[in-house]
Amino acid sequence: MRRIIELIAAELRFWVMAVLEEVPGVAGIKVREVCLRPFLGACGVKLSIGRRCSLLGLRNIRVGDKFIAGEYSKVYARKGRISGGHCLSLNSNVMISADVGGEITIGDHVMIGPNAALLTSNHGFDRFDLPMRDQDCVSGTIRIGNDVWIGANAVVLPDVRVDQGAIIAAGAVVTKDVPAYAIVGGVPARVIGSRDKD
Repeated sequence: MRRIIELIAAELRFWVMAVLEEVPGVAGIKVREVCLRPFLGACGVKLSIGRRCSLLGLRNIRVGDKFIAGEYSKVYARKGRISGGHCLSLNSNVMISADVGGEITIGDHVMIGPNAALLTSNHGFDRFDLPMRDQDCVSGTIRIGNDVWIGANAVVLPDVRVDQGAIIAAGAVVTKDVPAYAIVGGVPARVIGSRDKD
């Protein structure tokens, strides 16, 4: 009986979230702020969540002041943790996922361009006796420093640290750490410039 009640409660939460995602305009942004704030792990002032955004694992999501998530963005942390600093801005259709495990920590004043993805897990592929889709996922961590700009369509993979002031060019796939104030681009991403004046 308890399991049935849990399933019904989960289904009701799903439907409430689906309705909240559809409310348009400024009124929708305000309704989502009021309804989601109590369920987030932590939340500063000025929460702005666009239409058709999807947030899963709310208790494992912590954001600072002035959090903005553009339309269609997805922030998933059912089995992992996501922490965002102040003035974190996600453009439209951004995917931040620690859904299968792992942890993402994002500093203050970070901009993430449209269609970018931060992913803490990947499929295992070591075994040959099992299809890759049936192998366990491997989770890691992603650390993004303060004042970082992640360009459109960029992908940041597990076990990567992006230090303060770095820029990740549009379309880059980041598989290794990025030094402070570096500009990286390409697949896989490599240093192509620097913001440092020295």
